[in-house]
Amino acid sequence: MHADKILKLTVLLLIVSITSGPYYAQSVATELRSDQRLTLQDCISLALQNNRDLINARWNREVQKLSYRVAKDKFVPDLAFGVFADEEVRNRMTNQPIESAGFTSRVTLNVPFGGALSMNWDNRLINNDQESGQLTLRFTQPLLRGAGWGVSTASVKIAGLREENSILTLKNTLMSTVVSVVFAYRNLLLAEMRTENAELSLKRARELLATNNLLIQAGRMAQQDLLQTEASVASREIDVLRAQNNADRARFALLDILDIPLDTPLPLDPSITITPREYFFETSLEKAFLKRPDYLRTMNNLEVVETQHMVARNNNFWDLDLTISSDYDDAYGSLPLLEGQDESRLQIGLRLTAPFGDLTRREQLLSAKVALLRAKNDLTEIKQQIEVEITNEIRSVEVLSEQLNLARRALQLSQRAYDVEQEKLKRGLSSNFQITRVGDDLLRAQDNEIELSIALLNAITVLDRGLGETLEIWNIELDHQSDPNLPHLNPALE
Repeated sequence: MHADKILKLTVLLLIVSITSGPYYAQSVATELRSDQRLTLQDCISLALQNNRDLINARWNREVQKLSYRVAKDKFVPDLAFGVFADEEVRNRMTNQPIESAGFTSRVTLNVPFGGALSMNWDNRLINNDQESGQLTLRFTQPLLRGAGWGVSTASVKIAGLREENSILTLKNTLMSTVVSVVFAYRNLLLAEMRTENAELSLKRARELLATNNLLIQAGRMAQQDLLQTEASVASREIDVLRAQNNADRARFALLDILDIPLDTPLPLDPSITITPREYFFETSLEKAFLKRPDYLRTMNNLEVVETQHMVARNNNFWDLDLTISSDYDDAYGSLPLLEGQDESRLQIGLRLTAPFGDLTRREQLLSAKVALLRAKNDLTEIKQQIEVEITNEIRSVEVLSEQLNLARRALQLSQRAYDVEQEKLKRGLSSNFQITRVGDDLLRAQDNEIELSIALLNAITVLDRGLGETLEIWNIELDHQSDPNLPHLNPALE
């Protein structure tokens, strides 16, 4: 009863935390009965909330999102405002101290074609009676190196691709966590079922021992024939202890992934449902190329190095800059161009700089070329890797499905053989050796059927991971409350 209370509290906390957290599973129940067992979906939801690797991944996302915001602000005007006060102790012309105070403001705007526009406004009050101001406008546009939309926006494009990779990495971490929970859950389920089979085999051996005792009392069996049955009981007891130990180890492994206390009870749902699914290589391969985070990251990495190669090529051009600047001086503090004593200056110029003897740019271009070639090789490699993986995984699912059907047929035959042998033993037409052998065959058939069922489910899970559909299969979504392209910001870090 105490364990049921702990379980109920644990799952209720799970439900509350999942509904308020950045990740959620749509199939989590809102109520838990006292006799309800923990399903695989419950364990997955619990891991998504508590797993430390995922928590670290969420924290990393906060830094990555901020880096992306910084990159996107490249073409947003930068504003600066300042105030100052100074005193010239002795002027060489008037030999009198000069006091001045004022403010400055500056606006800088990067233009998507590579240029930069700046505006500076200085306003000064001298000796509390004379006011002056200066407005400076300046525009610089590179014509060779650094010119063009592609080069100017390259940093923003790269930041966007890396932001996509960041989200894909988070999805990949989610998928890895889900798969690890699925495997650990099924390993525990398999260990518990093996324990039940071992206990059932022990029960059958003890029943056989009791039957033999009755036969000995009735004079239908010799006393020495009982030794084999007693040895079989002892062997079954060892099997039970071994199975229980394996179940404990599997339970601790699952608790470790869930990152919850090791004394938390885990009554699992023993039901195993295998939904028949048909896979086709071509359509499966298309899904993998559309959904797999590792493939999409490789595609993005190729686009990043292509952009970097384009920038490296541009960096080898000469520097040719067009500069336009205009200064307006206002001796009385009035608005520029409105007073006759204002002065304005307009300057237009070209500046050409041709570096010689600097191998740094050539080195950067060569590195960019090599990185581009490697990125193309990486894309070719992962394509071939995915094709091999999908082929093997589909084949594994098909082979295991056939093996499971045969194992179920073998289990039915072993059960019938054991029942027949039991009847023969009651009539004195069988022996302890024969009934023990048939019982061992039945135990192996039961274990084999369970193992193949779990193996088939795991093979399907691996295939779903290979297709990039793990999160869809388990109804797991990223919450996009703050930005449709980003996961939800952790309130603790705001």
